[in-house]
Amino acid sequence: MDWIRDIKTGQLQFILFDGAKYAIAEMIQIGDQTFDPPVLDPAILNAVTLASEPLDYETTQKLFEDTCEVLTNHGIADEVARAASYFVFATWFTDTHRPAPGLVFTGPPAEANLLLQLLALVARRGVVLVEADSRSLCELVECIHPTLLIDSRNFTSRSLRMLLGSRVPRAYVGRKGSVANFASAAAIYLDQAHGKIRPDFSLSLNLPPSRGAISFVSNLEREKIIGTFQPKFLAYRLRNWDRVRQASFELPSVDAETRMVSEIFGACILDAPDIQAGVASILETHEAAVQDAQWTDLTCVTIEALFYACHQPGSGKIYVREITDQTSAILRARGTPLDLEPRAVGASLRRLGFAPKRDERGFGIRLTPAVARAIHMLAFNYSVATVQNNVGHCELCTEIF
Repeated sequence: MDWIRDIKTGQLQFILFDGAKYAIAEMIQIGDQTFDPPVLDPAILNAVTLASEPLDYETTQKLFEDTCEVLTNHGIADEVARAASYFVFATWFTDTHRPAPGLVFTGPPAEANLLLQLLALVARRGVVLVEADSRSLCELVECIHPTLLIDSRNFTSRSLRMLLGSRVPRAYVGRKGSVANFASAAAIYLDQAHGKIRPDFSLSLNLPPSRGAISFVSNLEREKIIGTFQPKFLAYRLRNWDRVRQASFELPSVDAETRMVSEIFGACILDAPDIQAGVASILETHEAAVQDAQWTDLTCVTIEALFYACHQPGSGKIYVREITDQTSAILRARGTPLDLEPRAVGASLRRLGFAPKRDERGFGIRLTPAVARAIHMLAFNYSVATVQNNVGHCELCTEIF
């Protein structure tokens, strides 16, 4: 089931597919309950991209390749267009049991703005978001669960975290009485000022400068793209929703978060094994971006400092001051000169589940066998650089890694 926009009235109607034919309804009856389509504010209705009917998409492969082509024809690089096409497919299935998909990209502003505008035409219920307070955002998300298309230059870091902090089904955000179920897909252009914000369950891309002239979308092209792709993706969704909900796709050789990302994007590609397999190469770029972020992430580097302490001879206890010094040394060696305070590292340790105790030398952690195992498991689960480089040669390393 989904909504379409009635061409004559502009209002929303239900569209259903029973496996053989489509049916359009002003309302639907389930048991003794009657459901009507939402009546949206005209400003919201005009901002959201919606289909007016379903159309035959022929094959999954053709729909995917056509989506790539409409992006590359406007100057988007091939590799970016393919990754963005996986994101587009996933936006049409955000109401399955998986977290909603995300796409995060950096690069030149003109190309980024163009990509956001194009995604609005092919993604499900795309909305280019210029600004939003918590109440208006909650209303928007609760009404239609749109695909949010965001230029970070228009938002504060706090606003971005509100937008992107939770895209897991049945996770809620609220302020001043406003509450919304944030099961919405999001694509975000990150500028330098917001470069450290990294949403979960997202593909990460670097958008290169266009090699030729950027072809902006005219009003005529916009209507043509919407009229071509929205009906085909609607048909793809209606015909395959239950199959996508039950589908499984996993890359066992990657870390836990990347496996989740592979499930989100790969499960939405049906009856096109070559296209589905291409998720693996896209995720190689994603995993590299994740590892780059971990390289100087305080939590990950703190785990590395603990991991290092576990392998020092005679280690029975390590103090927060020593962990701070080791963490600072790692960051300096990686080109991030940062004079950390023990309080910041102590807070990071507590978030990781450790409880430093005070003695005459200060706050410290006893490196008992249970604590050492917990440190090794954290190093494994966070896939910290030390583990990636196969450093550490104790019995726990052999067992866990």
